[in-house]
Amino acid sequence: MSPADRGPGPEAKDATAAAAAGRVPASDAPGATVPEAAAPSDATAANASRDAAREAPDGPAAADGPAEHPRCTVAVVIEREAQPNRWEDWRFRIAEVLPDDGAFGSEPRLLRDDGRLARFLHPGLPVTLFRDEGEGYYLNLTSGAPVWFVTWRVSDEDPSRAWPEAVTLSYNEAARWLDAQERVDNLPLPPEPQAWLAEFTDAHYRPEPKQRRRPSSFLPPERRG
Repeated sequence: MSPADRGPGPEAKDATAAAAAGRVPASDAPGATVPEAAAPSDATAANASRDAAREAPDGPAAADGPAEHPRCTVAVVIEREAQPNRWEDWRFRIAEVLPDDGAFGSEPRLLRDDGRLARFLHPGLPVTLFRDEGEGYYLNLTSGAPVWFVTWRVSDEDPSRAWPEAVTLSYNEAARWLDAQERVDNLPLPPEPQAWLAEFTDAHYRPEPKQRRRPSSFLPPERRG
């Protein structure tokens, strides 16, 4: 593989010290490349009916959007590793999910590249809460380790490019993405958005009470199974 095939070289290292910290957008660096937008995935198309709510004007970063569809906005950092082994040219992982109050701008950008590991920041991803996803939120919250679920894609034309498609807090929505053969990663959900999610779930979802099953010995023979 030629050096060009490996993507950004050492000249694009650490575009800015602040950008390496993951909080301030890096300025364009020589030779830096940033993943481009792609056509919507099946997971995105499946949520088309909710686009109007997802595009509502932003308010506070922790609870914006209409009252019936509260929303927060996040930025996702994707890490790319060059030639992690003899069988792979590139490997990607979701490195961070950060609260996004607008300071990151609106375009994806390279944060850092040392020739082996590169990090790309993708801002402006909405996380909208819906009443019909209450069970999925409840399952996430009661899992013992609530998480962000991030679905992401790799370019068919250029395998060195990857980007996040959507972020959800619903266990059920993430399961639907997996059923659609999408890539889905998760990262721990911090206390503040966890409390925000719990407040919404408590207000709009009631889990069905578990029915106690009568021991078989108390049932007539014909109903035992």
